[in-house]
Amino acid sequence: MKRGACAAALAALLLGGCAEVQVPEGAGAEITWERAYVMLPVAADRLRGLAWVDQRNVFLMGHSQGGAAVAAYPNRGFNGVIVSGSTCQYGLNAPEGTPVLSVYSESDPWRNKRSARGCGEWGTVYQRPVEFHLFPGNAHNLAGNEKARGLIRDFLRKHSIPSR
Repeated sequence: MKRGACAAALAALLLGGCAEVQVPEGAGAEITWERAYVMLPVAADRLRGLAWVDQRNVFLMGHSQGGAAVAAYPNRGFNGVIVSGSTCQYGLNAPEGTPVLSVYSESDPWRNKRSARGCGEWGTVYQRPVEFHLFPGNAHNLAGNEKARGLIRDFLRKHSIPSR
């Protein structure tokens, strides 16, 4: 991985992958959107403390419950927010001017009765532009979808600050 490229797995923090990270009181034991939401500032602080991370290019991304958490999180200080496998059912709190990308499947089995276009609809409610992409099929995880991966790569490139 080149300097400045960083992927922080919140799930690793939630599952105890980083022993030095203390789970805040009230975070709960299961991986829920609430627990991910509570852990986001801990993960952000940890990233901000790593000397090799290009601090000008830090993005927030979450999938499923993590996607709901990053969408609801008032994520100041990130270059952009990427939501995967979530309808943003707890709102979209990206600050004005923060780019948001959302990828979702129209028949995601975890959707229940929520609108498949939830993240895009929240963008309209909060008057925030959301780059929303709805994929055919019932995949919950679009990591294996080349088009979805390409959209994420393009989003990261578009909203990154060039290296010096």
